[in-house]
Amino acid sequence: MLQRPRREEMNDGIEKPAVKLDKPRAEGRSLKEEFEAGVQFGKSALLRFKTPKIDDPGLPIADSLVSVSGTVLLTAVILLLGAPRPSWLVPSPWVPQWRSLPFVVPAITHGSSLASCWVLGALSARAFEKEAFADTRREAWIRSWKAGAFATGLLIIGTQVSTTVSFAGQGLVPVLGESYEGDLQLVRTLGELILDIVVQATVLTAWRQLRYGEEVP
Repeated sequence: MLQRPRREEMNDGIEKPAVKLDKPRAEGRSLKEEFEAGVQFGKSALLRFKTPKIDDPGLPIADSLVSVSGTVLLTAVILLLGAPRPSWLVPSPWVPQWRSLPFVVPAITHGSSLASCWVLGALSARAFEKEAFADTRREAWIRSWKAGAFATGLLIIGTQVSTTVSFAGQGLVPVLGESYEGDLQLVRTLGELILDIVVQATVLTAWRQLRYGEEVP
């Protein structure tokens, strides 16, 4: 009776080393040490908000004004071109109906919300410290974009929450493909979100680069 040759014989008797599945952790740290390091990092990140280091006390105010100005500029462009208005650009009924004056209040209100996201992002990225505007231009870029990334995350979360609440009040599901009306609102919300991110990133990055190198008064 013929027998099939064993795998060892087919490999000419060459033994292959066993593959080790358990690899040592980075820097030889145990799971407990990595957990404790993560906890310490979280505490240090929390201190950036509890006890922030602000070398230029006027910079948070200046950043906020630039952020609001970006939204006001966007409003002016939309009204000038006659483009479709965002959902937040609703004229105030109690403001005198003179030219574009009723649109000033919603523009400032929306800009203030975006400015709040930026200030929190700047605190997380330590963008109010002297190194963020007096060290190197590369460092100014890095901290500005880190702050922008955090602010963008906050804006996305806030948009998701407000959209979910709005859809719940209308009896809709905030998922593409569920309904035609819901799809229109989701696409519109996404477009407004992208527009806000682009405008804020442009004006705040430009402002931080202009601010770079100036002495703290």
